[in-house]
Amino acid sequence: MPFTEAANNSDYTSYFQEVAHFYRDDFDASRLCAELQMFNSLFQEKVTLQECLSKVRAFTPGQKTFFSEICHVVHLM
Repeated sequence: MPFTEAANNSDYTSYFQEVAHFYRDDFDASRLCAELQMFNSLFQEKVTLQECLSKVRAFTPGQKTFFSEICHVVHLM
């Protein structure tokens, strides 16, 4: 998943392409890409997918707005 890779500051390009292809009509890919680039700022150490999802589910209303495409993809999962 691109969330874990992005959170861990790893290359998530291939994962992003898979998600973008599968959900192509459900979100703005360029906005999701920008949000993923900032996503790792929320984590201090390496995290698992479950930790990423827990963090997204616990977002404040402001974070949900700022990371709206990430929230949308998590909801689709």
